[in-house]
Amino acid sequence: RVHAVDPVHVFAVSGKNVFWTPNSLQWEVTEATIDDVSFATVYFINSTTGWIGGGKREEITEEDPWTGDEVVVGYNYLPKGIVMKTTDGGKNFVPLVVGANEYFRHLTFIDQNIGYAVAGNNDQEIYIKRTTDGGKSWVDQELPAAPPDLEWMHLSRIVFTTPFQGWAAGAVGWPDSDIENMGNKAVILKTVDGGVSW
Repeated sequence: RVHAVDPVHVFAVSGKNVFWTPNSLQWEVTEATIDDVSFATVYFINSTTGWIGGGKREEITEEDPWTGDEVVVGYNYLPKGIVMKTTDGGKNFVPLVVGANEYFRHLTFIDQNIGYAVAGNNDQEIYIKRTTDGGKSWVDQELPAAPPDLEWMHLSRIVFTTPFQGWAAGAVGWPDSDIENMGNKAVILKTVDGGVSW
């Protein structure tokens, strides 16, 4: 994942590493010190203040019928979520949430305090969560029911353009459908009241 505050201040996460550029010409790297987690999302509200999120995931592999090699076909997202914050442009991160039941897939913030996340694990639905204390605590947002004849909603991204207006995107699935059917029915949710209703 990558997030640009402006043409100079760009941030990215991959595995345990956070990458940041002080001048848009070269990259520095900060390695997280928390064991067994990887980062899936990064969001900065300015050049110094930002958050990263993720958790623990295990690779799901299958044998390639043509080559016989084991290949990654998906991930098992475990209930060991994490959110960390920096106030020095990515050089150092402080843990805010460690060991949450949800894997934090995507983060967005409106200001220093109010933010939203798409989070969940393989044993539960994917939720939209909201924080009003800068990421220290998160509350589930009530989501609409899946459309008729569809059983589950799998959200993967969230964005806000104002404190009230935002969107979340993902896919919906049929009963007993598996990961191969994900994406056949896209879903976009919209809120105009800051996530109170979608």
